[in-house]
Parts: sequence; structure tokens; C-alpha cells
Amino acid sequence: MLTLVADRHRRQILHYMIENGGTVFERDELIAFLGDQTATPQQHLNDTLALDLHHIHLPRLDEAGVIEYNPHDETIQYHHVEQIKQLLAFVEAELV
Repeated sequence: MLTLVADRHRRQILHYMIENGGTVFERDELIAFLGDQTATPQQHLNDTLALDLHHIHLPRLDEAGVIEYNPHDETIQYHHVEQIKQLLAFVEAELV
């Protein structure tokens, strides 16, 4: 589980889903949110984020059971996992 929150983008994704209280999110919504968190030129960043989300971050979160990622309709269903909330709090308090 620690490897899930070791990456900054995955931590940001998880925080976004937790704080926004929803259960289903669009991939483009997460891309826009992550893009707003950095000063990198937007279009280049969005293309990179889209690839990273699709091939790395969302599949890892899906494999761990934290989300259910549907790559065909580009939706992410968040599963409220208390252990993830606790782990995020620990990582940010102690390690970041």
C-alpha cells in the first residue's frame, strides 16, 4: 500500500477524490486537476498526464482495489478505503 502513495500524482488523485466526496470521476477531470497543480505548459502537461494516468497511475490504483478504472469510457469509480486515508495522512505528516 505504501507504494500507492509514494508517487505525488497518485497522492494528489486520491486527495482529490476523497475531498470531492464523489464516487465516479472522469479521467479528464483528474487531468485538469493535476494540470492546475503545476506550472508546466498546459497542453504538453495534459498529454503527459493522460498517458501516465492511463498506463501507470490508474491501473496501479485499480489493481490495489482503491478504484475501479474503466479505460473504455474513461471513468474512475473511487472506493472509500479508510486505510488509504490514514496512509495519506501519515505520509504527508512524516515523509513529505
